[in-house]
Amino acid sequence: MVIYILTSGVYSDYQIEGVYSTKEIAEQQKALLLWKNENDDSIQIEEYELDKPLAYVRGLEVGMTREGEAYMVRKAIFNLSEGKPKFELLFNRKEVLLINKVHTEERERAIKVTNALRIMLLANDMFHAEGEKMTCPLCSGTGLEGENLCPGCKGHGKVPVKLPFDS
Repeated sequence: MVIYILTSGVYSDYQIEGVYSTKEIAEQQKALLLWKNENDDSIQIEEYELDKPLAYVRGLEVGMTREGEAYMVRKAIFNLSEGKPKFELLFNRKEVLLINKVHTEERERAIKVTNALRIMLLANDMFHAEGEKMTCPLCSGTGLEGENLCPGCKGHGKVPVKLPFDS
């Protein structure tokens, strides 16, 4: 059985407006919301199979640069019995690349979710790959702590990245 979920908003504003047993009822409710908010293109009807086994799900894998270019979007299947799909940061000798696995088949949504993750990683100074050099957080790259060499970077101003979410 398929259920129809009427949603609106994006990111933190995303919400479920209603859940319906038929597409016709969902379309009627969507039309009502659009009458009130005619320019709101975030109002969507999502279809979900009820009681669908969750062992494997379809989704998209998005590759994104630090600057926000989505250079790769490809289909992927995730095994949820292994836990929630995770992201990776890879260093390809030129730049750090974000690889994110998103549980959606909508290309635009997968890119938006990955971009939101990219922004969060940048804001928290975590967009680094294991082994890449980053500015020392103790001395802010000066290499000094007072008149002494910084104990974090030993005077170099840069430290290799060891990400807190690495296993």
